[in-house]
Amino acid sequence: MKNVQKNFRDIHGKELRVEINSFSVNTISICVENTESLGKRRKFLQVAGLTGCLYAALVFMGNPFGIILGHILMLSLILLPFYLHRKVVESESITFIRHFGIQKRVKYSENRMENRLIPAHAIQDIIINEVIHRQRVIFVLQLLLEGSTDVQVLSLFEFTKPNLPCLEFIYKTLHDRWKIS
Repeated sequence: MKNVQKNFRDIHGKELRVEINSFSVNTISICVENTESLGKRRKFLQVAGLTGCLYAALVFMGNPFGIILGHILMLSLILLPFYLHRKVVESESITFIRHFGIQKRVKYSENRMENRLIPAHAIQDIIINEVIHRQRVIFVLQLLLEGSTDVQVLSLFEFTKPNLPCLEFIYKTLHDRWKIS
């Protein structure tokens, strides 16, 4: 088993760790880990603590305006865990198995996982595509799909958004394995 770890940046300048595990000639796993997700989660929890203290102060003041504002703050406290559960991504990984397909996996902050399997016969090619995202041109690693699927293009690492040098490193590794099969 061959392991490679490299550090890169995402399109916003945050640090990413890319780990490539080569189990055999037929199987490779590529994981892009958001190393700053723990800090982001900690920041949200600090905001939640501050909001809770502010809520307690406003409610104990007894002022009607303070009570209404306090309840609005409490609502934001209730919604914060849902945001953490749905939006903060810890890592994205793909596992390529020759003649079988690619498994795409997203791990969120609260240990929730989403998996998707793309069969090998549905994959036409692997490309780096440039897209316009929030008035910026960014590069995205994508799979061109063929067959009866509704989606013709599937983006890989869409939540961690690695920069171009990172995508080129992943592309070369993945495309070399793809050419062998």
